[in-house]
Amino acid sequence: MARGDDPIADAHRSAQAQFQKVSESFAHLSSLRGELDHLSSLGDMISPEDVVKSAANLVGKGFSAHEMAVLLSEMPDNTEALKGWIAQNDQMVTQWEQNAKLMMDSARHQLGVTALHVLMKDHLAGAGAAPQMGMSPQGPPVGPAAAPPSMALSPSTPTAGNA
Repeated sequence: MARGDDPIADAHRSAQAQFQKVSESFAHLSSLRGELDHLSSLGDMISPEDVVKSAANLVGKGFSAHEMAVLLSEMPDNTEALKGWIAQNDQMVTQWEQNAKLMMDSARHQLGVTALHVLMKDHLAGAGAAPQMGMSPQGPPVGPAAAPPSMALSPSTPTAGNA
């Protein structure tokens, strides 16, 4: 079956791609969190040079050099203002991390759902076997197996014909 002919497989590939992108974003946030934690731990000893070094580390980990330059252009010079600026950026990254966690949970769930759909489709199609009585790939069970045992007709159950 060619790509695009199987909507279940296409949905799973899409979920895999989404999960991969969210995972990469999560990894970037982890790198950013590490640098911010390091800068915060310096306390009163922090200097603009420390921030520039952390920005260079982030560029080395795949962050945009242009974005780091813009961020550094907004950096204050004195220590107290610099500590406040780092705390503000730390708070912003914390919010990003919370959003990324929600996105990761959603992407992980969607990936699991589509994986189960692929497994079910493969199982039902296994070796050309037809679905068994009571199993329907479209929805709930059909046929006699669909009725709960307590509702099954027995010779003692009155019907319109023998009442």
